[in-house]
Amino acid sequence: MRLVGKGGSLVLERSDIGPPGTPAERDILVNITVDSGGFAAAGQSWIVDAAWSGFLSQVRRLEACRQGRATLESASPGDLQLELFSTDSVGHLAVRGQVRKRTTEKFELLLQFAFAFEPDQLPRILAELETFGPR
Repeated sequence: MRLVGKGGSLVLERSDIGPPGTPAERDILVNITVDSGGFAAAGQSWIVDAAWSGFLSQVRRLEACRQGRATLESASPGDLQLELFSTDSVGHLAVRGQVRKRTTEKFELLLQFAFAFEPDQLPRILAELETFGPR
């Protein structure tokens, strides 16, 4: 899924799913790449099934009425945070969030981002996100 907006871009891709026969079999591993205002980051995070399902439900509602928000957080809190939200009463939209990576030297690398995007991208984004789950 690629979202392009004023001053930024976000790419979210499914990388893997949890192993069959385990409690994590419906969890998904996503790759994220963000560029916002000339700052960039890339990372990878596991998303538990309940969080992913809730996010998709919220995106469907946001797409239908262009009001509200859809939020997603990775299984490791703070490693990936993503929020799609309406910015006004006429349905303009934006995205904000953060990507965090911890290094072996115990450093924390963090990019917080935000940018507006055209609402006409939302149906395509939703359709692409709905393909991420286990098939």
